[in-house]
Amino acid sequence: MDELQWTVKAASAYTQGGKTPATIYATVVTRQGDINQPGLSESESLTVRVDDLDLPCYTFPADGDYDIDSRARCARLAAKALAELWNRHGPIPPTTAMVCSLNREDWGSDPADVFQDLLVNNFMALGDPALVDWCSLCTVYQMDKPEDRAQIAAETSLVWLSTDSLINQASLDRLGDRVAIKHFSDGLILGEAATALWLTSDASNGTARLTLYPEPLANLTASDARLAAVQPYRHGLVTHLDQSLDQQANWHQWLGDFKPASEFDALQHISLSSGFGYVGAAGPGLAVVCALGRRQMPCPPVDTQWLFHQSPDQQYTLLKLDSTPHTATPAAQPKQGGLSG
Repeated sequence: MDELQWTVKAASAYTQGGKTPATIYATVVTRQGDINQPGLSESESLTVRVDDLDLPCYTFPADGDYDIDSRARCARLAAKALAELWNRHGPIPPTTAMVCSLNREDWGSDPADVFQDLLVNNFMALGDPALVDWCSLCTVYQMDKPEDRAQIAAETSLVWLSTDSLINQASLDRLGDRVAIKHFSDGLILGEAATALWLTSDASNGTARLTLYPEPLANLTASDARLAAVQPYRHGLVTHLDQSLDQQANWHQWLGDFKPASEFDALQHISLSSGFGYVGAAGPGLAVVCALGRRQMPCPPVDTQWLFHQSPDQQYTLLKLDSTPHTATPAAQPKQGGLSG
């Protein structure tokens, strides 16, 4: 399957930097470019061993304490993002399916049932019976599971939940010296986030059209057909990239293949990692929410935004957000006859 396409009906998030598309966008643009001193908190309880020294790592917590099971933490973030969507834009119809994006290393090979149960438990604890009922009965798919994509494409209404937290000991052990620490800030800045996107096949009642290209990009090259339409000096770019110097060099090397049409052209680039840290599997959803926020703000208008999410294995997920096609309205017929009187 080459691509999945929907209309975005509504979007919410749960992050340290905000819950709505506008606040997510504002958080990113006011922080980006400040990666060496990003204003992030340092947790003395989360350390990385470097040259026999325990050095504190940079974190960007969205919720609660650090010492918590990562799956419970992610489910709690997702529940709050979904509750935000429901309270602002719901209720969500009972026929709407759920699609989840989760960190496989934390959840195992088949996480959907566990995730659904944890969401239900969170809504029971929050005392929200409507969301308990909806979550208990809805069908759950996994966005990164190829065998689920045909069913996902057939759904006319779905909620896509993306959630992850790299603020746990397992991530520190796995990432090792790729984590940004107090005295060496070139690595990943650990973050956490959750997003909830209400997507529909009905183009008449939405805010924008979202296209997801499920097959990952191994590299950013001009020869890849999926990138042929990207025009960085005319379109918007939203990235969620590894902040290490090598990966940043790869990104800028690809951008260097494009030339502005005039000296007045500038890249319209938003870096999620600069605003929120690296948020793992929550990156694609957060990129969509940020791109939606850009559409609401007074900034140079762009009809199309390309969203790049870089996974820890260095592959890229590509998404596109553009305007929903409008059905032409028949021209008004002139009235017959002249003026009376």
